[in-house]
Amino acid sequence: SIANPPDWKVSWAGFANGARYTGLVPFLSIWGDLPIQGKQPLHPIITRSYLIKRHIELIRSGGDLVAGMLPNDSRPWRAPRYPVLDTTEEMDFGRLVFARVSAALVQPSLNVFRGEDVALDYYVVNDESRALRPTRLEFSYGGETATATIPELSPAQLHHGRIVLHLPESCPTGRHVLRLFLRRRDRLVTENFYYMHVGLRPDPLTTSKRVCIWLPNAAAQESPTVEVLRSLGLSPVATTTGELQRLRPSRDLLVVPSMWGLQGDWTTVSPQANEVAAPAIRRFLEAGGTVLCLEQSVTGPIPWVPEWELVDRGPNDVIDPALTGHPLYEGLDRLNWLWLNGNNCRITQVVMSPLTPNVVGGVCSHADDLVYMAIAEAQVGEGHLIHSQV
Repeated sequence: SIANPPDWKVSWAGFANGARYTGLVPFLSIWGDLPIQGKQPLHPIITRSYLIKRHIELIRSGGDLVAGMLPNDSRPWRAPRYPVLDTTEEMDFGRLVFARVSAALVQPSLNVFRGEDVALDYYVVNDESRALRPTRLEFSYGGETATATIPELSPAQLHHGRIVLHLPESCPTGRHVLRLFLRRRDRLVTENFYYMHVGLRPDPLTTSKRVCIWLPNAAAQESPTVEVLRSLGLSPVATTTGELQRLRPSRDLLVVPSMWGLQGDWTTVSPQANEVAAPAIRRFLEAGGTVLCLEQSVTGPIPWVPEWELVDRGPNDVIDPALTGHPLYEGLDRLNWLWLNGNNCRITQVVMSPLTPNVVGGVCSHADDLVYMAIAEAQVGEGHLIHSQV
């Protein structure tokens, strides 16, 4: 949410209204590197924050940004001022705190798999004027409980720890609530909530083919698709528009990356798509090739398969069958998509039309509060076009 300047006030207002967001990390992946590179920051409030001005080296090394939740005994909310700037001017490294005593996870959202151990980093901050006696931090999740001991904390001291939670194979998939209880003796000091999404671990992604990624424009070159493919153990080969004609279905798999923030239809995004790339990709498909398209926002007829187009169905249009029928989304229903930003999210679907029967799920985007079609597959000649927005 912080990455969207127009939503800045709405995002921080959510904290005052009890939104279940407490940790915001990793810093570099959101907007922490903008002032370092000399670019215009996304919002002037960022440039005034102590974290930016005093801890450039920490940010460069991957420092964390932690925001504590507002407990009941904290200072009253004073709109439209931001509690981030209403605390102390001098703060310890890597923290952004507006609660007297708070406990926060480093992870802003938890997507985990059952049957595995999950390591969670957490912070406990004492912003009181007196020492905080030894306390315990309880993690309650899915009927299980784990406890961590917090040592005595002097005023303005931050404690960082790690705990390992085990998710048994019997843990149901779907959304769970992870609760953090910070207790002093038997008295509750503060409490935090996180949503934990438990799913089935997918099979490793393997292929004997060469993975070629088409980079038609600057937006595609800045796309995170390359890093995503590498994180999956693949070695993508950059492919120019002219090199598309040399692809072989028996040897190559073609990936069309997301165009990274561009809007519009395919003709405006890449004029070359219709003239050069479209016939080359079409021939590749008809000869038995596989094309995986990861674009999320571009709509209109698909240049290499003009009989299909991507249609923006508009806000608040949820097709329930798109949310079921796949193990990845087991247990989800329409209401599971509506908790984003305090039940104030905008839901949009970009779907392939005519809608193929192979749509296997829908996925929510935490970055811009949308729900996208997940995967649609269409057979073209002897090949397959897979449009995925996961």
